[in-house]
Amino acid sequence: MTDNNPFDGAALNNSVFERASMINSKFSGVDLSNSFFYAVLTNVKFNDCKMNRVEYDDVDMSNAVFNNINLQNTKFMNVNMENVDISNANLDGMKIDGVLVTDLLDRYYSA
Repeated sequence: MTDNNPFDGAALNNSVFERASMINSKFSGVDLSNSFFYAVLTNVKFNDCKMNRVEYDDVDMSNAVFNNINLQNTKFMNVNMENVDISNANLDGMKIDGVLVTDLLDRYYSA
């Protein structure tokens, strides 16, 4: 550990942080596997993160920006997608209510 950063290389397995303020914190090379967050994450940036098998429940992602994201084999259930804008996306195999989106787009553009 360095003198100016007591958390550099720290082992904090099974730690519980309650009512902690971590404003402007930076997590780099941190393994948060099997962690739970009941937190305010406003204006947070996730960059180069591995988030496989992450579960989001009762989450407000209003005005979020997703760029260069791999959502392969992801499921969205009970989702409000009002005014969502999707562009430059690979939609192969994507279904909405069991209907292939590519089929819908083909019908729309051929009409």
